[in-house]
Amino acid sequence: MNKRASVGDVLMDNVVYLIILMIFILGMFGVVWKQSNSAVFWEDYYAKEIAKIVDLAKPGDVVVLDVHKLMKTAKANGFLKPSEIFWFDNLNNKICVKLSPRGRSCYSYFNDVRVVGQRIEVDYSIPRNLLKFNITGSENA
Repeated sequence: MNKRASVGDVLMDNVVYLIILMIFILGMFGVVWKQSNSAVFWEDYYAKEIAKIVDLAKPGDVVVLDVHKLMKTAKANGFLKPSEIFWFDNLNNKICVKLSPRGRSCYSYFNDVRVVGQRIEVDYSIPRNLLKFNITGSENA
């Protein structure tokens, strides 16, 4: 009995292999493209650092952070409003930072406080972009 595959079967196996290979290459290209301007790194870094700061804060504190590098990356990705970049979820005690159209980095803080009055101010004497927000007591307390 001849168990050799027909020409159509070999061709179909190669086409399936090429389709899987193309999906893999496109996925790798997407990862490299997203990492090309370090958006994912800076989203993650700032979300973690702000969550740490909020964890250590007390009601009445005013927090001022230099976010110049983050704002340059955000501007390169088309995000110009701070409300698009920084998002404080006081209900779930979470901070989210978004620098790319797809996805964002969110981290929770454990301190029972509210973050209010977030704004970006430009200090032209340095020049730097400063994120400012206030820490208030929780509504539950």
